[in-house]
Amino acid sequence: SSAIRFSPSLCPHVERWRSLHFHYVEAKDFSGSLDIFEDLESANFPLLETIKEDHYRLGADSSCREMSYISSWNTPALTTLIVSDCLPRSTLSMASIQTFHAELFQLSDVVKMLDLLNEMQLLVELHIDISNYLYHGFETQDADELIAHDPVVLQNVKKFMWCFASHHAADEKKGLLEHLSIIF
Repeated sequence: SSAIRFSPSLCPHVERWRSLHFHYVEAKDFSGSLDIFEDLESANFPLLETIKEDHYRLGADSSCREMSYISSWNTPALTTLIVSDCLPRSTLSMASIQTFHAELFQLSDVVKMLDLLNEMQLLVELHIDISNYLYHGFETQDADELIAHDPVVLQNVKKFMWCFASHHAADEKKGLLEHLSIIF
């Protein structure tokens, strides 16, 4: 197999990195494999403060949307997490996050984000953007989970921005938008 590998010459330098930005776009014949990160399994990033990951409407190729590769990383200085159309399911340093920006396109991600927020008790800045969220592919189960979700209490948040499109407020499913405002 001709899998893409993370450059071994870069591995010794990850301990000095302060930020990491991934931008995924659709690529012809790309398998969505995360083999590139195998060399970084259980890596130590003592200075890494920011992870930013963008997925640009990858559609069916959503194999890396859960950011699974960071679950083994040691990131004690991580304070900023910025995600677009992806969401980590677990990370060792979620409790240290102070700034969280999320642009979400799927209701299932909104529900999962609420659980993730409960782990971020040091959060000072929260930016949630659902303006590109569309109701196509709307799952009743996701709506039920959202409606049943307990409120998220984030006592340290000083800056909160919530972006949504005008059609969300006018849509017949506006009850979900209203319920999101109750959760926060």
